[in-house]
Formats: sequence, C-alpha cells, structure tokens
Amino acid sequence: MGLATSVLSLVMVFLLVWLDWWASKKDNVQCRISEDEKFKISDLRELKSLAYWLVSISCIFGYMGFDGYCLFSADMLETRFGMGEKASFLYSMPSFVSIFLSPLVGHLVDKFGCRVRFLVFSLVSVYLATVTTTLIPAADNPDDPQWLTLIPLFLLGVGYCIYVTVLWSCIPYVVPKKLLATGYGLTDCLCNLGGVFNPYVSSWMLTTQRQGGYFWLMMYLGAVTLIGLGLTIWLLVDDFKNRGGVLDAVHNEDEEEEDEKDSIAVYEAQPDS
Repeated sequence: MGLATSVLSLVMVFLLVWLDWWASKKDNVQCRISEDEKFKISDLRELKSLAYWLVSISCIFGYMGFDGYCLFSADMLETRFGMGEKASFLYSMPSFVSIFLSPLVGHLVDKFGCRVRFLVFSLVSVYLATVTTTLIPAADNPDDPQWLTLIPLFLLGVGYCIYVTVLWSCIPYVVPKKLLATGYGLTDCLCNLGGVFNPYVSSWMLTTQRQGGYFWLMMYLGAVTLIGLGLTIWLLVDDFKNRGGVLDAVHNEDEEEEDEKDSIAVYEAQPDS
C-alpha cells in the first residue's frame, strides 16, 4: 500500500510538471527572474521576523502534542480502555474527523481570518484531549470497553485539523515572498526536530506506573501543548501590537494584486514567431 501510494504521488508530480509546461507553451509565456529574485545564502538574514519564529517554534510543540498522542493511542485503546480489535479503527478517528472539518475550517479562515485565534483554539482542544484521557477510568473487562475515550479522540481530531489547516497558511504573512519556500522548509525542519526527540521522552514516560504509564505520558503531552499555546498567545499579542493584526485579517485580493505588480519576478508574453 505504501509503495502504491508513493508511485501514485510520483506520477502526479510528473503530470503536474507536464501540465505546467503545456500551459506555458500554449499561452506563449516565459518566466524571467531577475538577479535580485534569485536565492542567496545571505538572504536568510531576512528571516528575522519575531512572528515567523513564534510560528515555527510553536509548531514544534503543537505537533509534539498531537503526534505523541497518536503514536501510543492504539496501544492505549487496546490495553487500557479494552477496545481490542476495534483499537486499530478508532486510532484513525482524529484523521477521520479531519477529513470533514479541514475544508470547513479553511473556508472559515478565508472568510473571517482570525488565524491565530483558530490556532489558540486548536491547541486548547489538544490540551483538553490529554487531560480528558487521564480522567476516563480504565475498562474493567475486555467485554465492556470504555467508549468515553471517543471524547478525547474527537477533541484531538478537531484540534489537529484546525492546527494543520491554519498554521501553514500563516507562513506567507511573516516571511518575504522570495523566501517563502525557505520559510516553509525551515519550519518543517524544526517540526521534525521535535519529532526526533518526542518518541524517546514519551517512551520513558510509559515506564512509570500510574495508569500503566499513560497518566504521565498525557501530562507530558499536555505540557508541551501548553508551551505551544503560550507561544501562540504571544504571537497573537505581538501581531496586533506590531503588525496591526495582519495574521488575523481577511485575505485581501486587491492588496495581493498590488504586490504582484511590485514583484521582482517578471512574466512576459513572448511575441509569436
């Protein structure tokens, strides 16, 4: 299944490249990029916006909270809450919730803005999922599973779909246009850095005794989520104080068109030969 998905993804990439080439040839359009537009290592000095680093660092802790929960949730559902074979299905509930809510969240952000407020709400939802999990009693016997565990799984799904939908849409507002891909890449790098250490710390938490180790695991995941929440609230305050709330504003197409006119990259239609 993994191989088939990878091959399909590769085919889609080649198809996208071919469609882009075909459209450029059909419209007789060529992209000309000036020297100022080309990336240089020295351009990294322009990634000095506090807002960008708050987004990126909060991303580390936000993903640690969600990924850490998902990493051990299947085993927790099976051993602590008595789900048995149903654990493999319920494990995917956060992703299932995200299928339906992510497009809705994207529409709401496009219509109302409020990006950072959505991020705050999403991290609160993930934190509540960790706390709620510790409050649910374990199943007494395998024939009577603890269905209350669906509550934190739903909260986790809501928090995750809002977080990933909104977080990455903030990057274009806090980095220069010519460093957009670099900004995305660096943020993803930092996010994966958290993913390197998270399993080790989480596994160590499971060696404790209370609630089979899951109590302190949830406390740890709740703590890292709270750190991400604190950074996001800082981002909210800083955005309104120093940038006029650009991250919470509704996207303005007129301003985007004006920015495109001032862009260094020049697209010229070539005359017919």
